Amino acid sequence: MTINKPDKEKIYQKTANLCSKTEKCRSDIYNKLIKQNISSDDINYIVEKLVKQDFINEKRYAEAFVNDKFKFNKWGKIKIKAHLKNKKINDLNINKATENINNEEYYETARKLIAEKSKNLNEPDEYKKKIKILNFMASRGFEQEIIRSLIYLTE
Repeated sequence: MTINKPDKEKIYQKTANLCSKTEKCRSDIYNKLIKQNISSDDINYIVEKLVKQDFINEKRYAEAFVNDKFKFNKWGKIKIKAHLKNKKINDLNINKATENINNEEYYETARKLIAEKSKNLNEPDEYKKKIKILNFMASRGFEQEIIRSLIYLTE
């Protein structure tokens, strides 16, 4: 549905207000506006205007996303990158944002997750226990090399 100019500006203002409260990326806004049955041309106009006015900044979005998902959800880089890719964030922004994760903090988070999971597993067979921990950490998005090195350090 194509919308008239006053309504388009109203939708723009409403969307700009949303973007000023929380970081949003282009795909978040596209998806939100598509659900409102707004035409592609109008969506493109609104999104481009939001980008020009710096309400949408994908570099800033990627940095906030990485920070939140690592610190609060304890996700690894693989899972974070996959979710950002799914939101159509470009590789340069993804890589720069994930490089901001402190390596010591990253390893320490992985070590704590492994220790916690190990403590909570009721598995007498050590091999099966390691497989379960490996699968758990892989589902969290941590790299195989890191998981394996930390699993064997906890022996």
